[in-house]
Amino acid sequence: MTTATTKTSTATAVTPPAIGYCDLGASIRFPRAPDEESVKDLVRAARRGGVSTVVVDVSGQPPVDNARFQAACAALQGHDGVRVVPAVCPVQGGGLADVASVERPAAWATREAPGSSWLVPDEVRFVYKLPAPVDDAVLLRRVAETARARHALVVAPSVDGALAAGAVAVEGAVATRLGLPALPEAAEVLGIGRILTIAKLTGARFHVAGIFTAAGAALLASSGNDRVTGSVFASHLLLDETALLARRYDTRLLRRPPLPTSSSRLALIAAVKEGTLLVSSGHAHVPRRERDLEPVRATPGGTALASTARLLRPLLGDDVLARSFGVLPTRCLGDTTTPVRPPPVPPGLDAPSTDDDDLARCLQEFSR
Repeated sequence: MTTATTKTSTATAVTPPAIGYCDLGASIRFPRAPDEESVKDLVRAARRGGVSTVVVDVSGQPPVDNARFQAACAALQGHDGVRVVPAVCPVQGGGLADVASVERPAAWATREAPGSSWLVPDEVRFVYKLPAPVDDAVLLRRVAETARARHALVVAPSVDGALAAGAVAVEGAVATRLGLPALPEAAEVLGIGRILTIAKLTGARFHVAGIFTAAGAALLASSGNDRVTGSVFASHLLLDETALLARRYDTRLLRRPPLPTSSSRLALIAAVKEGTLLVSSGHAHVPRRERDLEPVRATPGGTALASTARLLRPLLGDDVLARSFGVLPTRCLGDTTTPVRPPPVPPGLDAPSTDDDDLARCLQEFSR
């Protein structure tokens, strides 16, 4: 009797946030070092950016999908009006993880409260996120089959891992001029093609994160598979490879995947406006000790959660932004019944503050 009462009070204590922007592309370190971003820091950034739902995965180290991480996310459910969805890593040690043991109930406690669930039980119960490309088609098929059986959405990188290894720029004249290891655009065609094939074979739901080429966007749009969606990072809509020439060897410009060519950037913007691509922040905090190095040794990434909506509004317009960064990502999480409205602009969203946001600082310096 006591247990039931405690469980009910815990569940009903969380107030579901208003429908707002939904980000499928945030990463965090866990457990973290003192100079790294905490889950609470990420929630504050989401609030400043008007994001009401954020999917978070562990990056930068071997998978740590444990009770501590999910409990940390669960403890902040509804904090500042933000839902935190911890993603489960379905691979470990080069094989399929014991997903049943990592799908801990801690982070899903709020599902017991009527009306508080943000994932539809019969469609998407979990979010699986692959921390790196899976080139092994057999393993990717096993992940997809497990995801289909357990009603999970699989978020996967867009590129072929073998071709992407060590690359810090897109292959072309800029990378050659700067002497940087380069990633051929064909790597994305191979990566997306593999995902589309496995998705068709298994019927699993996939979301391809970080599309950065015109060819990749076109391949996804022409596939005709409505169970496979894709997104582009905010930085790839706002910057292209020429930024590397303007600010040579500025490691704040390093992203994974790398910044696109000018022609691909225009194609990505057009795909978002047409509704064939979603938008995500690509938020991944990198401490200075991993950034203040030469480009080939620096860790790619940067904070963008607080500024994504503000910076993309002039480029996309309110309606496109609300659809690509609100309505469609929410649908990816299986919610096809909740009416999604354009989120209200929270206080400070249009403010020029660049605190703790790498993308905003870069754009501010380029505009000088």
